[in-house]
Amino acid sequence: MEKSSNYYFSGMDTVALAQKYGTPLYVVSEDIIREKIGVIRKSLLDKYPGTKAFYASKAFLTQRMCKILMDETIGVDAVSSGEIYTALKAGVNPEHIVFHGNNKTPDDLTYAISNHVGKIVVDSISEIELLSDLVSGLDRKVELLIRTNPSIEAETHRHMNTAQKDSKFGVSLSQLQNAIKIIMASDHLHYSGLHFHIGSQLFKVEFYLEAIRKIVAQMKVIKDQLQIDTEVLNIGGGYGVDYIEKDKTVDFAVFMDTIVSELNHLLQENELKLAELYVEPGRWIIANAGITLYSVGTIKEIPGIRTYVSVDGGMPDNIRPSLYGAKYNAVAVNKADQPKRELVTIAGKCCETGDVLIYDICLPKLERGDYLAVLDTGAYNYSMSNHYNMTPKPALVFIKNGTDQLSIRRQTFEDLLSCEIINEEV
Repeated sequence: MEKSSNYYFSGMDTVALAQKYGTPLYVVSEDIIREKIGVIRKSLLDKYPGTKAFYASKAFLTQRMCKILMDETIGVDAVSSGEIYTALKAGVNPEHIVFHGNNKTPDDLTYAISNHVGKIVVDSISEIELLSDLVSGLDRKVELLIRTNPSIEAETHRHMNTAQKDSKFGVSLSQLQNAIKIIMASDHLHYSGLHFHIGSQLFKVEFYLEAIRKIVAQMKVIKDQLQIDTEVLNIGGGYGVDYIEKDKTVDFAVFMDTIVSELNHLLQENELKLAELYVEPGRWIIANAGITLYSVGTIKEIPGIRTYVSVDGGMPDNIRPSLYGAKYNAVAVNKADQPKRELVTIAGKCCETGDVLIYDICLPKLERGDYLAVLDTGAYNYSMSNHYNMTPKPALVFIKNGTDQLSIRRQTFEDLLSCEIINEEV
C-alpha cells in the first residue's frame, strides 16, 4: 500500500494519529528509544567491561518507559521520591536505581533507604551529616557516591550549566576529603565513588576530559592521604542532540572511546584502579524519539512585521522555549509535500507574550484545521508539562512496530480540580 503525502514518524501517519487521538498529542516511538539504547550497548556496555548505563529519568518517565529500560537492562537515575516510586511501581529492581538531588529531604532519603535503592548520590556535606543520623541503627551500609563540582564552564545555556564554580550542585573539590571522612566515620555509610555532571546539550568531549582529569587527580589524593579506593566513577550525561540544523547529535561511540581512552591512561599513570564506570544519558535517548502534534487555529498577519500561526498547545505542554530559549523544528504534517514558502512564527494559546514555540520558520501556507508536528520533543516536554491557564495535559501515545497505543489519557477539566478541597463555609 502506497504511503500518503502526509508526514510519517517512525512509520506512522501523523495525520491519522492526530485525528484518532486529538491534539495536542505527545507521540513517543519505542522503536527509536530501543535503537538509541542499542547504540549505547554496542559502543559502551558490550565494549568496555565494568560499564553501566542509568537513564536520566527526569527527561521523560512513565511506567512503560521503565519497562523498556528493564527489558534493555538499563538502570534508572532518579532525582525525586516520585521518580523512585514510578520506577518501583513499574517493577524496576531498586538496586538498579541511583538517587540524585541537591536538596533531598529526610523523607526522601528515608524512602530511598527503606526501598533499598542501589546508590545515593550525596550533593553536600550537610546531606552526608543528615544521612549519618538517619542510618544510625541500620543493619547494613548505604552505598554513596559524592557529586563533585569540578568547576568547569561548559558551552551551553546558563540554566543547563551545572558544574561552574557558582552552582547549587555538588561538593567542591576542596571539600571532598572532608566529605569522605564524615562518610568513613559512620558504621552505616560506605564511600563507593564520585560523580560529576557538567551540563546539558554538550557537543564537545573536551569538557568531559577536563572534568575527568580533575577527578582522577582527586582520586589519587584520596588514595594517598585517606588510604581509600574510589570504586565507581559516574560521569553523568548531557550528550547533545540535534534540535535544529546547526546542531549535530553527539556520536556516542566516538565520545565514549575518547573518554574511556583518556580515563584508562590517567588511571594507569596514577596507579589507580576503577571497578565501574557509569553514564547517565537521558535526552540523548529520548529527545528524537518524541514529537508533539498540534492543530492550527488563529492565523494573524501583522503587515510588514510577522505572521503568527497559533496552535492549540504551547507553554503547558512545552515550556522549554520560554524557559531556555530552546529551539525546535516543525512540519505541516498534512502538507508535508508542499513547498515551504511562508515565513511564520508558531505561537501557543496561553495568555503570555512569551508563549511562542518557534520563531521565524518557513512552512507551507497554513489554514485553520491544519496539523503541525513539533519535532524532537521527547525530552523535557511531558516531564515539564503543567496546568498553566488551567489547561488539561495532553494524551501520550507510544508507537511500536507500526502500531499505536494510548499510554496516558488526555486529562479532563475534572482532573484539574481533583485535588481541590472546597470549604463550604467560605
